[in-house]
Amino acid sequence: MKGKNLNEVDIENIDEGVRIHGVTATHPLTGKEIPIFVTSYVHGSYGTGAIMGVPFHDERDCAFALANELEIVQVISEAGMMCNCADLSGMEWEAAKV
Repeated sequence: MKGKNLNEVDIENIDEGVRIHGVTATHPLTGKEIPIFVTSYVHGSYGTGAIMGVPFHDERDCAFALANELEIVQVISEAGMMCNCADLSGMEWEAAKV
C-alpha cells in the first residue's frame, strides 16, 4: 500500500462501502497503482484478506467497476490465453494460475 498517512486520507462513501483516496495498491501483474475500496461486497466463501476484482471476466466485478468508473482490462483472451499481464501474457490461463 502506498500513499498518505492514514490520518491524511480522504474517505468517500459509495453505495457498496467506502473508497479511500490518497492511498493505492500496486497491481501485481501490471505494476500500475490502483485505488482501494473497503466494502462488504466480497462473499464469506472467498476467504479473508484483500481481494482483487477482475471486472472483464466477472459480472459482479464488472458492475462494481462500471459504477465506480474503474478501468476494465481484459486479462484472459477468448482463446484462454493471458493478455495484458506483463510476464504472463501469452500463457494459457490454467498454467498461469498455478
